[in-house]
Formats: sequence, structure tokens, C-alpha cells
Amino acid sequence: SIQSLEIFIQLILIHHFASDHCVFGTAQQALENRHLIADPGIGPKTREFKNALEVVTYVRDELKIRCGIAVKPGTDLTDVEPLLDHIDLVLIMTVEPGFGGQSFMPQVMPKVQRLRSLRPKLDIEVDGGLAPNTIDIASKAGANAIVAGSAIFKAKEPRAVINQLRDSVL
Repeated sequence: SIQSLEIFIQLILIHHFASDHCVFGTAQQALENRHLIADPGIGPKTREFKNALEVVTYVRDELKIRCGIAVKPGTDLTDVEPLLDHIDLVLIMTVEPGFGGQSFMPQVMPKVQRLRSLRPKLDIEVDGGLAPNTIDIASKAGANAIVAGSAIFKAKEPRAVINQLRDSVL
């Protein structure tokens, strides 16, 4: 759906352009703010895609930004393996998407391990329930990038938590 694609592109842009801070707004705002649309005065460009590979190719080759895909806990990796040669990162959801504060799902780590064995240089990001007590599990499975929300925003010392999480995956 269009909303899913917008969220997908927004996640890519956040991953690509943000390091220690949050980016808020729509994917359209993010694109305009990054000068990826030739003439923002014209408005968004519309393009029809027949399949995921066309989306990935467009993002990488025409927008010239790194491209990734997100995989929900129930999605089989064989569904995304055909795209692995065309993407820069895979985001493995370690919770069911929808709201913050959920518990980390360690049963998803075999996906991270499989991806790491298939593509040793691929950026593998994990999102959901990542905290000081779960980060080493994800890192040892092969994740080299993380998304953490509640663990940071609820921490008494957010910078210390950020440093601890970062040190585990670097």
C-alpha cells in the first residue's frame, strides 16, 4: 500500500540521514528536506511499481540512496532472499510492528544468523525490544545496527544507554 511504502521510505531515510537524533514527519517531507525531488515546488512525483524489485531499483538507482527492506517476525526469509543482491540493509523486526515498549522476541534471531551467513557484509538492523539486557543477543546473532526507543527514552541516563547499545554492535 502507499502508506506502507511511505513508512518504508521514511525508515530508509531515517536510517540513512539520522545518527543520534530522531526525524519526524512524512516521507514526503523527508524527501523534500533532503533535496531528493528535483523541484519541490512541483510536488511529489508519482511512479507505478509492479513489484518490490522495481521499488528497490528506483530507490537505489534513481534516488541514489541506500535501500533496505523490513521483515516482520512472521515473514519467511525466503520471501526476501531474491532481493538480497539489490539492497543495502535488512531490518529484522524483533517485535510485531505497531507500538513501542514491546518485549524482544529472541526466536527471531535465527533470521539474523541466516542473513549473516548468506551476506556477511550486509547491514542487518534489528528493531524492537532492544535494550542493554537484549542487545548482546542481537549482536552475537549478527546484527550490526539497531533501533532502540523505549530503552533510551525511559532511561535515567539516555546517553549512557545509547553508548552501551552502540558499543555492542560496533
